[in-house]
Amino acid sequence: MSIDQDPNTTEVMRWLLNYNEEPIRINEAEQAVSLSHVEDGEVFLQMDGRQLPLKSIKSYWYRRGNWQIDKPALSAEDKALEEESAKFLKRENDAVIEYLHHKLKAVPWLSDHASATGINKDIVLDTAREHGLSVPPSLITGSRQVLLEFLDKHKEIVTKAIRTAIRYYTPTHWLPMYTEELTEEMAQSLPETFGLSLFQKKIPKRYEIRSFFLENEYYSMAIFSQKDAQTATDFRRYKHEKPNRTVPFTLPERIRSKLQKVMKSLGLKTGSIDLMVTPAGEYFFLEVNPIGQFGMTSYPCNYFLERRIAQYLKDGK
Repeated sequence: MSIDQDPNTTEVMRWLLNYNEEPIRINEAEQAVSLSHVEDGEVFLQMDGRQLPLKSIKSYWYRRGNWQIDKPALSAEDKALEEESAKFLKRENDAVIEYLHHKLKAVPWLSDHASATGINKDIVLDTAREHGLSVPPSLITGSRQVLLEFLDKHKEIVTKAIRTAIRYYTPTHWLPMYTEELTEEMAQSLPETFGLSLFQKKIPKRYEIRSFFLENEYYSMAIFSQKDAQTATDFRRYKHEKPNRTVPFTLPERIRSKLQKVMKSLGLKTGSIDLMVTPAGEYFFLEVNPIGQFGMTSYPCNYFLERRIAQYLKDGK
């Protein structure tokens, strides 16, 4: 289950074809597979005019997107009834889609819709703290006064999305949202109250770490982003003409052990974990993205993660 803009899915499918498997890709925008029917708890899908029993599927990998179910056109003289009927049909479809995701967990799976899309960043930070990982001092507020007190206490702070950042596409541009440093001047310019926002103390860094986690295995990369003003706060502000130096990295056992407990508590089999290491050598946990890009770690470090994922889907482990 993916979207057509995701190159990682394509690379994994190429490896599966190399292993003589028959991968089926369901893109959210145009789905080659649809729901046929559910009878006595058995799900039947439809593809190329033929039925495909769900129990015949060997393994399942959720990347992005969701099932789409056609909605019948509604028309009624009573517009309130028409709107209520539309809401009813949506609830019915949502219930079936939820059931589909539930049934797919009966086969070997790598990631699932609920954990990948429903993860809450603040719950993740709490979980990391509970398992002994250092987390930057954090604040959620919509009050300028509370924010100014937090800034006065920590001197340097950053702001980031509480859950999912905006990714706005136009025909010619992609406008992403990054972690940004917030100055006192910027804070003072805010209205007395504003939308709830997440702020954290800015942690001095020696380097950042992106670690791809897959069933008790860690494929980590150190990113030396601190010496470039463009990437110092957020390494995702890639500098293509002079990219940050990146190298394979081995996490200390104490950090791996704590991360293992975090991932287990969150019910995640895989995900991209972001960490920061200070000049004094202290590790700070930043976040985990269950569907994060792993090509950026795979290619520079020669981890061949696309092949490893394909092997997992082929063997169910």
